[in-house]
Amino acid sequence: MSKHSAELNETKVKILHAAALIVKREGATALTLESAAKEAGISKGGLLYHYPNKDTLIKCMNEYLLNQYLDNIQTRVAEAKDVNLSNGGKWTRAYIKESFETQAQDNDYSTVLLTLAALQNEDRTMYQEKQKYMQKCSESDKINPLMATILRLAADGLQFHEALGQSAINPEMREKLEKTMLDLTDEREAWQGSWRKSYLLPRYNI
Repeated sequence: MSKHSAELNETKVKILHAAALIVKREGATALTLESAAKEAGISKGGLLYHYPNKDTLIKCMNEYLLNQYLDNIQTRVAEAKDVNLSNGGKWTRAYIKESFETQAQDNDYSTVLLTLAALQNEDRTMYQEKQKYMQKCSESDKINPLMATILRLAADGLQFHEALGQSAINPEMREKLEKTMLDLTDEREAWQGSWRKSYLLPRYNI
């Protein structure tokens, strides 16, 4: 359980997970107070006690999922044992690994991306602040900040692409893509002032 889950009572967490599951399964426009209450197995009145309107529910859901996502990344950083790599890149590698694994979960960062894309009137201030924090982490990860940023945005793009159900990337290619991105965080091998095709093409047969 993340520290942010622990700060919420059980009913609130159940409602937020239910709302996220609806967005992931049916799309952001399918999320209503009624559908969230039904998915959570509570009455609409019970839901309204915690989240008085849809805007509040969406805002709290996005904040919860983003915090949970970042908690998972920080846990990966703390547990990292990348002894064969340079000292840099731990945060970026944790971000990549979390991005590739989170698509198998019911509630994840891609749910936030779907919601923000579909609901144009959503208050994005919280999301923008989290993005600033993630960019700061990328730039202070002790590898080239440009490469770290490219890799983070590529991971976000894959999540959004797969969340839309439009991915044409087969499992084998997906695995190779993750490995390549992880390898690119090792500056001794992948980054020496430029992103070299002579490194990418022969090694990964692309």
